[in-house]
Amino acid sequence: GKKRKKKQTSTHNIMTVPNNSMRQRKLMLFISVMIPTIFTFHQSLSLQLPSTTESDGAPAAWHPNNEKNSVDLFTELTTPKAASVLVHFDPYFIGGFRNQHMRFVAFVNFAVNHNISQILLPSLRWGDAFNKGMSAPHELLFDVIYWNERAVEMGLPRLVRYDQEILEGTVGSTSNETALVSCFNSSSNLYSGLDEQNLRSPSTNLRKTMSWNFIGKDELYSHCRRTPGDGGENNPDSIRREWENKQSIDGARLEGAENIVHRYTHLIPHGGMGGVGRLWTDYNQMQNKRAKTSQSITSNIHIIHPEHVHVEKAIYTLMQPSKPIRLAIEDATNERITDSTTYKTRLLALHPRIEQDMAVHRCSKHMEANLTKIFGHLRNVPTFDILFLAVNKAKVDVAPTTNVFSNAPHLRKIAIENSILLNHTRSHGLTLTDDGKGIPIFESGLHTAAKIRFPNTHTRSNIDQSDNQTLLAAESLGVIDLVA
Repeated sequence: GKKRKKKQTSTHNIMTVPNNSMRQRKLMLFISVMIPTIFTFHQSLSLQLPSTTESDGAPAAWHPNNEKNSVDLFTELTTPKAASVLVHFDPYFIGGFRNQHMRFVAFVNFAVNHNISQILLPSLRWGDAFNKGMSAPHELLFDVIYWNERAVEMGLPRLVRYDQEILEGTVGSTSNETALVSCFNSSSNLYSGLDEQNLRSPSTNLRKTMSWNFIGKDELYSHCRRTPGDGGENNPDSIRREWENKQSIDGARLEGAENIVHRYTHLIPHGGMGGVGRLWTDYNQMQNKRAKTSQSITSNIHIIHPEHVHVEKAIYTLMQPSKPIRLAIEDATNERITDSTTYKTRLLALHPRIEQDMAVHRCSKHMEANLTKIFGHLRNVPTFDILFLAVNKAKVDVAPTTNVFSNAPHLRKIAIENSILLNHTRSHGLTLTDDGKGIPIFESGLHTAAKIRFPNTHTRSNIDQSDNQTLLAAESLGVIDLVA
């Protein structure tokens, strides 16, 4: 179909959905919540939801990470090569979900910029901002197989498992002293040398924790403190070359060389480094490279960024939700849309940041706090039939206090008006036309997330289990707010 031009609105988040197949629209609906950024998705970026039945009509046996229903495929596509692997050494990405995405983008971009073609999957964890210290593995939320099957084509690194036999090595003595040393702890899913009890404690402030300082402190793990590049610290090629040089002097065998041990790792730790963190800084530097232009919006001149950098666009193209979440989206959407409208309904997803805590947040200067104005902007987007509204109603409805708005008393009045308008719109629909006809509102949150069941393979990194696994609720994993 013909592509639509991107349409800029205010700084709240809108995503329009082409009138394509219903399955395409359902997935886009979810992406708008997972990636709350101003996007207008073209049909060329549409992702097909998989069928939940086999060709013969029988229910499909499934694994959370792929649509070919094969644990063997997951194992195959996540098997590492003996080459550099970037490891996220923080216990999880920090900040709200959008800020975690920004850090994840910066992390992947670091790998791309340093020609690192692999990222260690078990080191990727997403924090639950509402349950401090709790986190979920990347594969709980996102489809790893979908990513890996397309990563090379998109110029992105593969996500791989940890395999000591492939990723760790030694040169020198063949005695027992040369046993491989793991630079990654598969039990805690943390880089070796880091204290899991401390880093995952709710009382630990990760912004004040310099995890890097603990890497490689023990002599046995000194080689684990590695930096990228041919001249980087503890580069495996350099270690092997050094060993080869020590083996002989002027062609003669170096006495005692058979007892010398050199350990090396293909893992490269990378992460926050305290404060807002290196990843946050790196992401902002990425944005400085984007094209900029001026546009007049409601008589004011705003600087807008028409296009994201290639790496970020590629990442968002491949970040397909995991199958359990996709199925929940499909069920929730089907409950709201009747059979008679399934193939003609146009959905629009809106993520207004009007919660009271967000209204006084330091980032609020970049956002529109007035829900009336936000709804007004919707008059300028393509026609839609149902509005998906992603908002924390409880935080909008809470009675505004003087303390919260002490530095911005004008926002207190807006907060009250937002609550009234939100509840009216939920009851009567969104009115954008003179005929007074309301567009229905579609909401989905904790009650949808509570229905999702994940295989318990997600509680560990191992995936060598059968498809017949115990299913766990997001709440029992302690990350229901993150999933929602």
